[in-house]
Amino acid sequence: MPALLGLPILGNLLVVLFTSLFTFVVRYISMRLAIGVAFIALFSALISSFLSWGLSQLDSLIASVPVLASVGYLLPDNTAICVSAIVSTDVMCGVYSLGSRVLFKKTDIATP
Repeated sequence: MPALLGLPILGNLLVVLFTSLFTFVVRYISMRLAIGVAFIALFSALISSFLSWGLSQLDSLIASVPVLASVGYLLPDNTAICVSAIVSTDVMCGVYSLGSRVLFKKTDIATP
């Protein structure tokens, strides 16, 4: 009979142990996810502001060049679109290479 009296205590201990383990895992994963999302948002905002600044500088340069100057003839109408495509492609290549390096490092650490 005394063994049966310890079962509720053991059950309560197991419930508390599993819930604390579950909350620790969820907090750890959510913190890492929040840091990753914040990094992506910060990186996107910086690239967007840099691209808009560069395009505004390019537009002011094109507007200040006289039409009869040779630079005005060398730059087509879609120069801003081309610069935007080139910068975004370069950024995407950098993000891809960074992601592949991180993934390689994680798999290298995970394998014995």
